[in-house]
Amino acid sequence: MVIWAVDGGSPARTGSTRVDIIIDDFNDNPPSFDVDSYEVWVPEDLAVSTCFLTVSASDPDLGQNAQLTYSFDVPDWDGIHHQPSPEAGLPFQIDAESGTICLKVEM
Repeated sequence: MVIWAVDGGSPARTGSTRVDIIIDDFNDNPPSFDVDSYEVWVPEDLAVSTCFLTVSASDPDLGQNAQLTYSFDVPDWDGIHHQPSPEAGLPFQIDAESGTICLKVEM
């Protein structure tokens, strides 16, 4: 996923960063996202704890082998490589079970 920030200035200033969403699955069939891409606009005054996107993946396995978990992998966020973790220093977090992404600190 690529996160873009655009301010309201004239001309508008922008910035972006890449965030990988990791789908953990430990068996024979690989999971895949249910859609090719997601696009969402997040206003800069979004209230803390507001959820703004739910990503979804599926696994062709059956039963517990089809269960997935979601996490972020953010290389070089703040100049440091972070291990996949919802506490990666990002202003948002992903629910490991549902794939719902919410703002956790003011932007």
